[in-house]
Amino acid sequence: MRINYINNYNYNFKTQNTNQFSFKGWSPETPENKEQIDKICNLLNTADIKRVSISGHSFPDSDSIGSSFAMAMLLNTKYKVPVDIFVFGNLPRKYKFLRGQPGIRVFSICDKNNNLIRRFGQYDLSISMDTPDNMRIHTDYYKNIFLKSKHRVKIDHHQTPTNNKKQIGNYAEYSLVDTKSPSASQLVMQFVEPLDVKKELLPKKFNEAIYTGILGDTGYLTRPNTDSAKQDAILLIKNGLKPKLVKAALHPEIPQEVNDFFKEALCHVKLSPKKRVVYLYIDDEIQKKINELNSQDMAYEINNKLKGFLTDTRRLTKANFSLIFQKVEENKLKVSARSESINILDIAKKHHGGGHENAAGFCIPLRKNIDMQIKSIIKEFDDQY
Repeated sequence: MRINYINNYNYNFKTQNTNQFSFKGWSPETPENKEQIDKICNLLNTADIKRVSISGHSFPDSDSIGSSFAMAMLLNTKYKVPVDIFVFGNLPRKYKFLRGQPGIRVFSICDKNNNLIRRFGQYDLSISMDTPDNMRIHTDYYKNIFLKSKHRVKIDHHQTPTNNKKQIGNYAEYSLVDTKSPSASQLVMQFVEPLDVKKELLPKKFNEAIYTGILGDTGYLTRPNTDSAKQDAILLIKNGLKPKLVKAALHPEIPQEVNDFFKEALCHVKLSPKKRVVYLYIDDEIQKKINELNSQDMAYEINNKLKGFLTDTRRLTKANFSLIFQKVEENKLKVSARSESINILDIAKKHHGGGHENAAGFCIPLRKNIDMQIKSIIKEFDDQY
C-alpha cells in the first residue's frame, strides 16, 4: 500500500453587475448560503470534533487542492484540531508551497483498496471539497474513511448529479452547494466571519490556497462571470496575499521528456465522423508513458495540458466539443468534456456526472469493448447538436 506522507498582476477588476453574484468575501451573502453555513458552523461548534479528514476529487485540480488546504487551515486555526488532507494520487510538486502548516498532514493515496480505516481509524468529521458526486472519490477512502466518519460535510460549486437508483451527489450529512461560485475555494472564505475567525490571524498560506483555487477554476481570472472571483482576490491581497508568488509556483518548468511525450501522444488525437468532436483516448500505452514520467511529477501537468491542447485543436478545426477518455480504477471510464459555447452539462448529467455548462465530465462502467463504448459516446455528442 503506497501512502506518501507527505508576474505581473494586470487583471481588470472592473465589475459589471455585482448584484448577480453570491460571493463577496468573508461571509455569506445569500439566504441559501447563510442557512447551510449556519448549520455546518453549528455542527462544528457543538460536536465533539477531535480529528478531521478533508479530501477533494480524483485527478485533483487547483481548486480541489486549494479548497482542501484552505479549509484545513481554517479549522486548525479555529479549533486547534489536527487535520489530515487526503489527495487521490500524488500531490503535484507545484503545490508544495501550500504544505508545512503545523497540525496539518497530507497523505497521497496511490493504490486501490487497502482498508484505510485500519491505518487511520475513525474520524469525527470528514469534509469533501469540490466534489459533485461520490463517483469521484477514491473508493477505499469513501467506504472506509468518509462513510465511517461520525459527521460528513460536502462543499461544492458544481451541479449536483443524480442517479435513478441512488442520489450519488447527495452523499453527505450537510451540504453547501452554490453553482454561481466560480470556485469552491471562495466558499471557504464565507466561513471565516460566521466562525468568528479574524482573517488577519489566518496563516498566509490560507490566502495562497484560496487564490490557487480561484486561478485554477477561472482560467487565471479570464473566463466569463468571474467578477466575484476578482473581488475576492482583492480581499485576499488586502489580507496579505502576494499574487506573484502563487503564479510563479503554479508554473513549473516542463522538462524535455514531457515535450517529447506530447509529440507522440498528440498523434493519437482524432476527429469524429461529423467533425464535431475532437477526442483522445488515453490507452494503456499512453498511460504507461505518463506513469513513467510520474517520477518527475509531471503526470498531473500532462493531463491538464492535454485538455488545453484539445481545446486549441477544437478551435482550429472548428469542432464543437473536445473529449478525453481515460480508464480509472481499472473498472471505470472517465470522460472529460469541453465546449466553447454549447451547454454540455445535460449530457454529463445523463450519465450521472456533473460540472459546468462548458466543462463537464462523468464516469461510466468500463466495458470489454472500449472502442465501441467510446464510439457510442462520440456519436452521442455528434448527434446531439
